[in-house]
Amino acid sequence: MNDLTSSLDNDRKRPYVSSDTLESLKSLINENLALNNSLNDQSDEIESKKRKESQIFANRNVFIECLTKSDVIKTTPRRVITLKEYSERHHLELTNTKDTSENILIPPKRIILCESESIESVQQKAEDTNEIDPDGTPQFPSSSSSEIEPLSAMHIAQQWCTRIHQIIASSQTQDDEIKSNRKFDLTSFNFTDNSYQSNSVLNINKSSPIRQYPIFQSVPTPTEKCHSFIPSELLDCCQSNKRQQVVSIKNKSEYWDSFHTSVPLRETMINISQRLIKNQSIPIVDTHCHFDLIFDRLYIKHNDLTKYFHDYKDFYPPGLSFELAIHVFWRPRHLTPNNWMNRYSKYLNDERVYGSCGIHPHWSAAWKDSSVRDIERCLQHPKVVAIGEIGLDFGPKNTCDTEQQCRVFGEQLKLAAKWSKPIVIHSRNAYPQTFDIMREHLGPNHKIHLHCFVGTIADAELFTSYFTEIRFGFTPLVTRGTFLHAVIEQLDLRQILSETDSPYFVPEELSNLSRCAHPGMAYSVIETIAQVRQLPIEQVAYQLRENTRQIYGV
Repeated sequence: MNDLTSSLDNDRKRPYVSSDTLESLKSLINENLALNNSLNDQSDEIESKKRKESQIFANRNVFIECLTKSDVIKTTPRRVITLKEYSERHHLELTNTKDTSENILIPPKRIILCESESIESVQQKAEDTNEIDPDGTPQFPSSSSSEIEPLSAMHIAQQWCTRIHQIIASSQTQDDEIKSNRKFDLTSFNFTDNSYQSNSVLNINKSSPIRQYPIFQSVPTPTEKCHSFIPSELLDCCQSNKRQQVVSIKNKSEYWDSFHTSVPLRETMINISQRLIKNQSIPIVDTHCHFDLIFDRLYIKHNDLTKYFHDYKDFYPPGLSFELAIHVFWRPRHLTPNNWMNRYSKYLNDERVYGSCGIHPHWSAAWKDSSVRDIERCLQHPKVVAIGEIGLDFGPKNTCDTEQQCRVFGEQLKLAAKWSKPIVIHSRNAYPQTFDIMREHLGPNHKIHLHCFVGTIADAELFTSYFTEIRFGFTPLVTRGTFLHAVIEQLDLRQILSETDSPYFVPEELSNLSRCAHPGMAYSVIETIAQVRQLPIEQVAYQLRENTRQIYGV
């Protein structure tokens, strides 16, 4: 019994039974069932003959096959099949087929008695050897294989069929467990449902190394400690203009037009106008903006500023009198002959827009001998009123060599002195160096616009200690915190200019309504200056307008 149970346990632990094997087992079951039926018919005839020759005792629960004494001498004691045991085992097989441990059909016992022995003595021997359960069912004796008589054909076929059912049930249970495990693998690792394929994928991933490519990172130029205390995350004016792709929109310009002139935005701008206008309209001036970048961000394909002001009139509500914007041409390609004549000079066709041209410090590496001629050609345009933005940028976003930046900066300062044009300065983390180079090439009364000033009052005093005609430009960054309010409060109001550096700096109150700054948002700078200095907004607006006229002559 122990050998039989251990063999069945080993079969039950097999990991997997293929579908082909199951199909072959089912076909064998059908063939053996047909054979079993024929054997049952023959066994019925044999049993009927034996029943007539057998001896039936008073206890009818036991059927004994009597043998002659000579047979007893030749053989060892044989087992007896009790009717009660057979019926209970057969019933247990039909009702508990799923439980493999209880589903084993134990071969019936055949106990061979001598003619002189009675059935009571046989039962007494079984009880003495613990061969009868409490329910009266005899159990297997722990005897050797030589003590077991070969079973009849019916019993062999029945036992074999039961064994096959156990194998199928066990394989189905294991198959369900394997599938459940694979479902976990699918959700966790996205492997296929086929075990061979998943294993092959794993082996491929482990064996084949992932090809590594060199990662090139720009190395910032080593500089001195930053003199600006403005939060770096707010300074995005020098980042590349990355367009946000809009899916399934045929005409991006129309999309952004409708987005930026939404009802909440229109109502907000009207409320702002009503809030600022007390008795009369106030002038709005933006002394530094990039219409080309605004059009890029809004996916506007034309360069007609008159059409732009009409389409985006909600950013320029009545009462806020937008009078002037200075558009900056800052890339080398803006200044080449073909691009300048055919495209970029057309931004100056609107009467409210003037220009300034120069090479930004981020493009210092693109400086060529022809750059001087390109700038001078643009300066001949009647509406180009300044050179810039030029300067030094030692921030982490600029990878140009510092010596190259200084050289290009000096060359453009020479042009400014030659043409007696105001200059627009871009200085990031480099106020002392910028001041030294400017002092070397310019006189103290040269007109200067220090664009997007984010320094301290000490930085401002460094420039005002030598240059008497310098103005400091402030953007809507002043609405994002109080870090510049102390400088605004201490500077002379005649030294301040309003600008937006659009499309970059959106006022705080419009940050949820617009992703792009417009020149009309310079109102926020005027309002904040008036609040910090506790002055009427009309007085501040008119003074900033006059400061622009003093520097640029427009």
